[in-house]
Amino acid sequence: GIDYKLRNAAIGVSYSGGYTLYDGSDNVNNPVYNKAGSLDSKLHTYATYHPVALSNALGIHADIRLDTSGKKLSFNADYFNYYRTDRSNFESHSFLPEDPSTPAGTTQYYDNNKQNIIVYTIKTDVVIPTAFAQWSFGGKLSFIDNYSNAFYYDKDAQGDLTYNNDLSNEFDYRENTQALYAGVDKEKGRWKLNAGLRAEYTETKGYSYTLRQTTRKEYLKLFPSILLSFQHDKDNSFSVTFGRRINRPSFWNLNPFKSLFTSTSYGEGNPYLQPEYNTNLDLSHTFKNILTSSLFFSMTDNGFNNATIARTDTSLVYTIPLNFIKTYRYGVSENFSLRHFRWLENNILVSA
Repeated sequence: GIDYKLRNAAIGVSYSGGYTLYDGSDNVNNPVYNKAGSLDSKLHTYATYHPVALSNALGIHADIRLDTSGKKLSFNADYFNYYRTDRSNFESHSFLPEDPSTPAGTTQYYDNNKQNIIVYTIKTDVVIPTAFAQWSFGGKLSFIDNYSNAFYYDKDAQGDLTYNNDLSNEFDYRENTQALYAGVDKEKGRWKLNAGLRAEYTETKGYSYTLRQTTRKEYLKLFPSILLSFQHDKDNSFSVTFGRRINRPSFWNLNPFKSLFTSTSYGEGNPYLQPEYNTNLDLSHTFKNILTSSLFFSMTDNGFNNATIARTDTSLVYTIPLNFIKTYRYGVSENFSLRHFRWLENNILVSA
């Protein structure tokens, strides 16, 4: 990276890149039991994989001082690309208890897959101090294109390959987000206020080449935040914080690629997975910067996690991330901080 300072501005550019290449393998043994609880068979699975990944990130930034009163403008533009290919050989043998050395059945697959992620972002922020308060405004545009495929082939004893349409997948996911925000910082006497509001409008488009199906979604979400504090005296201060945040799924969770565990179990991503939203409220009292007592409440809506699902029509079991969680948490916490010496600090946190 490099930066250059002007009289009223500073501009810069940065680049980072990476290249990864390695060979890996999985060796898995699974016992299979019947309904009576007796050993029915054993599955021995061996898989090799050879991923190659290349990443590039380029950023341009500028900070401009508009006048001597503290008004300033900042600008950031970023580009990111992650490109990964992989090929794998998968072999699973089933052994019966009466003959643990001779396979009773064999399943073999070969697959090759690719993931290409491209992200563009543009962000600008303005800070305007006034006699009443300090105001901040900004906006951000982000464009994401995530293409991924996984092509599976059945392999016979001679090594000949036959395309497997049930396991294979090809998908393209695009997400465009436009965000605007405004904030204010205000101090008056013993009171301090920091408040803001961010609005995000998101458009998503998922296209399944396998199903020849397009899925579109559009939604507008608001994310308020507030911090209000009061310094009662030199030893005691009180504060209340409230905020709403978004937690987006990772690109891997959105990738419909199937990862085989055994011949009867696999894991896959969910291209239709939605973000989760977290709302938090906290009331706290601090005594001499030593003891902080808090009452807290938090709610997670539309939360996601992996779910394991058994197919009733087959013996397949698969794991997939789904939006099915709504949680409420509330309680009290005590944080005790004490410096015994200049070089030693102690922190104890109790929460219930």
